[in-house]
Amino acid sequence: MRGELHSTDLESGSDQSLFPGFLVTQYDISPDSERIAFSAIDQQGHSHLWLAPLSLRSSPRKFISATDEDSPVFDASGHIYFRAIGGTANFLYRMSEDGKERTKALPGAILGLDSVSPDGIWVIVMREMQEDKDVSFGTQAVPVGGGDPVTVCRGFCAAGWTPNARFFVLYSLITDRGKTVLIPVSPEKGLPSFHVSGTRLEGDVENVEGARVLTGFVDAVFSPELYASWRSSVHRNLYRIPLQ
Repeated sequence: MRGELHSTDLESGSDQSLFPGFLVTQYDISPDSERIAFSAIDQQGHSHLWLAPLSLRSSPRKFISATDEDSPVFDASGHIYFRAIGGTANFLYRMSEDGKERTKALPGAILGLDSVSPDGIWVIVMREMQEDKDVSFGTQAVPVGGGDPVTVCRGFCAAGWTPNARFFVLYSLITDRGKTVLIPVSPEKGLPSFHVSGTRLEGDVENVEGARVLTGFVDAVFSPELYASWRSSVHRNLYRIPLQ
């Protein structure tokens, strides 16, 4: 999806276009809520990364690159992770907010980037699973510093962490009927234990000790008490036709 990015004041309902003319595809807000990184499509159809203050006191700054890039995600250490789109493969990169220290974060190719743990130790990526005969790709938590990946689900799903890293979040796409589940995790481990069967998680994740369940289609979770969700409704005009 692409379009203009807007902000809305929840108390007044006023709406503001943040970056008029930019076709934004993905974005992320820095942990201190001061800056926003986003990817946007230019007139030639190429994707570039930009950084801007949320105060809008200065214009967005473009990260110069000869490669199409998207899916920016902040960690808590001032790095931005993103997907570099190649001709035959995509790779996960990381850089500082000034565009320096640009380095490949994972050695192997990825299909997409979903999220990064606040401490920058884990990334949630979609990638091919050649060792699995039943599915061609899956969603995995991969340690950036090296080590074995942990399969979150076989196929596509959405997952991540609350900003304080107290909960691992399994979003609605992999739970039933629009439920999002928050599973408590320890700072030392960073992940719950996963047991994958088919394209679903084994067991009843809702009944894990300390788990919180949010109903509806949740887009972002800051805490069990603060989250953003969306719901749709249909409005029809009814015309009363008098009968003779």
